[in-house]
Amino acid sequence: MKRLLFAGLLGIALSSELALAQTFSLFRVDKPAQSELNAIAKDFEIVGREGDRYDIYVPLEKALSFKKISPSAALITKDVDADWRKSLEQKAFAGGYHDWQGVQEFMADAVKNYPQLATVQTYGQSKGGVELNYLRIGSGQMQNLTKPKLFLDGATHGDELISVEVLVALVDELLKGYGTDERLTAMLDKTDIYISFVVNPDGYLKKQRYDNWVDP
Repeated sequence: MKRLLFAGLLGIALSSELALAQTFSLFRVDKPAQSELNAIAKDFEIVGREGDRYDIYVPLEKALSFKKISPSAALITKDVDADWRKSLEQKAFAGGYHDWQGVQEFMADAVKNYPQLATVQTYGQSKGGVELNYLRIGSGQMQNLTKPKLFLDGATHGDELISVEVLVALVDELLKGYGTDERLTAMLDKTDIYISFVVNPDGYLKKQRYDNWVDP
């Protein structure tokens, strides 16, 4: 059980890094001048470095703009997500993930099945007008200010699908274990846990990392 919970919390930080709706190319720049490097870093994402060699993700439609900044940059991969797109078309991988509606249904089911432990709260709207909400799990009243609070979130980037699934599995384990597993019961008796499964619903609905080319 300890391994499961540790792996779950560790997995929150993991990212699938798979952009479904946008195409990114990988460019490599060798020994750029500092002014060139500054210009690249201002508008593009540097994803790797080895000595004076830099790897940069560039949106396909911005490739010409990038080449004006760095004419000597070499194209390494035109579409870094080509394999993922192919597997998605073949329905070989992504079908098991919760979509946005699936996440909402999971939270509603948690409240329905464990009303003494789970509540859903809304805390605002996204830039795209999508409701922002979280699931609170824990025994006792929310007004207990002396009880420690723990906040967990997923999908900071919309393509981080696995982070949502880790949270779903963790919540499912905690709720099902309450009253039967002594350690899990103690966790919810002593701590209120707040889970925002998808903090970037606009990106999650599009399954893309960026919001108008801005990295959240």
